Amino acid sequence: MRLRENLPASEAIGRAVALLRGVIVERAGFSLEPGSEAFPRSRPEESERAGLLAASESWPPIDAQWLGIAHQGALDAIAAREATASRRQRGVFYTPPALVRHLLDVTLRPLLDSGPLDTAPVVFDPACGCGAFLGEAARQIRAARPGLGFDRISGALMGTDIDPAAASLCRLAIWLELGGRMGPEACDHCVRVGDSLAGDVWDRGCDVVVGNPPFLSQLAANTARRPEVAKRLRERFGPSVRSYTDPAALFLQLGVESVPPGGRVGLVLPVSTLASRDAAAVRERVGAVGTLRSLWLDRDGVFDAGVRTIAIVFERGGQPGLVARSTGSAFLPEKPTDPPATSNWGPVASGLVGIPGVRPSSDVELGALADVTAGFRDEYYAIVRGLVECVREEESLGGEYLPVVPVGLIDPFVLRWGKRTSRIGGRDWKRPPVRADASGPLAAVILAQRRPKLLVATQSRVMEVAADPSGIAVALTPVVIVTPHHREDLWHVGAALSSPAISAWVGSESFGTARSLGAIKPSASLLRRVPMPTVSPAWDRAAACYRALCEQGPEESSLREFAAISNEAYGVEGSALTDWWMRRASPR
Repeated sequence: MRLRENLPASEAIGRAVALLRGVIVERAGFSLEPGSEAFPRSRPEESERAGLLAASESWPPIDAQWLGIAHQGALDAIAAREATASRRQRGVFYTPPALVRHLLDVTLRPLLDSGPLDTAPVVFDPACGCGAFLGEAARQIRAARPGLGFDRISGALMGTDIDPAAASLCRLAIWLELGGRMGPEACDHCVRVGDSLAGDVWDRGCDVVVGNPPFLSQLAANTARRPEVAKRLRERFGPSVRSYTDPAALFLQLGVESVPPGGRVGLVLPVSTLASRDAAAVRERVGAVGTLRSLWLDRDGVFDAGVRTIAIVFERGGQPGLVARSTGSAFLPEKPTDPPATSNWGPVASGLVGIPGVRPSSDVELGALADVTAGFRDEYYAIVRGLVECVREEESLGGEYLPVVPVGLIDPFVLRWGKRTSRIGGRDWKRPPVRADASGPLAAVILAQRRPKLLVATQSRVMEVAADPSGIAVALTPVVIVTPHHREDLWHVGAALSSPAISAWVGSESFGTARSLGAIKPSASLLRRVPMPTVSPAWDRAAACYRALCEQGPEESSLREFAAISNEAYGVEGSALTDWWMRRASPR
């Protein structure tokens, strides 16, 4: 469809929707006079209407998917012309039909199969968009309950959206599925305009909650919520709202709290919901009242967005059992797994990308043996401002100059300072140093770091842990610094953190929080919980092997020897775990 060049965004969308409704109404056999709801007096010119009607003869059948694509196109065109937030920035992505059917098969279908034939489960989509879920729900209810009339089925559908144009298209999608002799306005009662998170838009309950709520990262300026919105959300959801909690996670809590015991909630969510720190309170709340029934992982990039997604289904109440799992655009079934044992759901999905399911147990965590810290933003800028021209290769370090180590210079067992270029503060550096006698804020950073320590990279393929036994390196945020309470523990702690078992453990616990599904993200808070091996000769040998790897450099034979010894120290089976780790840890 073509939008008028001189119309403001809201009016342009409104006219596009009116034109779209008109085309659909006429294709359905209705004839509405100009000035009616389908064609208001401010309608586009007749030639444009005639062109669309002619083209409609070759269009595919109009359904909720088609409406979603059309609405996305309108939003894209308006954003490009008027320099407003794009629909990508607003988190608007239509849901592929196969994913819609999958979620409804796991949420609505069980209730249709077990419930009485003279009633229909009430289905609610709290961010309904153009009606992909409610349109399909209408179709499934009609097929399963052929004796129910238009009023009974439409009365079992509830939708809310903040976009009036999308809400109008959602009503249209429901009407297209239910048909009947009445015009599209007969479905107006099914969908209301409003913000489901902001307050009670509906005054009645539901049995099923489904949908694909918008993903709005709170780290981006154009999607971060305004202070007044944050205040309103905290009043409603309490401690579940943290500084960087994506509103998509709040829709999960809203859904589980909206259904009765036995009711089901199925939502498309960002994969970070599984393990991110700022969704932890939501997971705790949902896990306390609901049971995880199924999980689908998007490994193929189903959405044209940079965010990997999951679709999870919770039942309110219910007895815990194995979690059904599937992956990809074909929804291939995978081996079911145990439900999450904690409020971290990463381990439920991590095996779907090949991360071994290793759960080492111990009575001692790393936090009892070492300080684990990650620098703050002000420390980062203090170091960047203190950088001086690169020292020459022959100049010694640890005296007048100290090497600055960003994440990119850390590999498994080794520091690549002086061997690899890194970009810091908008500039490329090969040997970035600061002066040891720096003053001001940098002096405090240097003083805190002048101790034997381990430097841990983030966003890595395996745990990348390099030793700084002389304490001369200055770690640049976001490098995680592990400083053993006793310097003689340096090599033992380094061996534990570098082991295949802990790479797999951290990969599972952090699953979904890294930039890619195959990466791991060892945050300081997570590393404090790393289980340590039991004191044993095997751990001693692993420590000696780790030290040799740090001092002499890793080779494939020495890496495999270290893997075998550290597996023994943790008491875990080794072959599959070692093979997985070797593919990722071998020198690149």
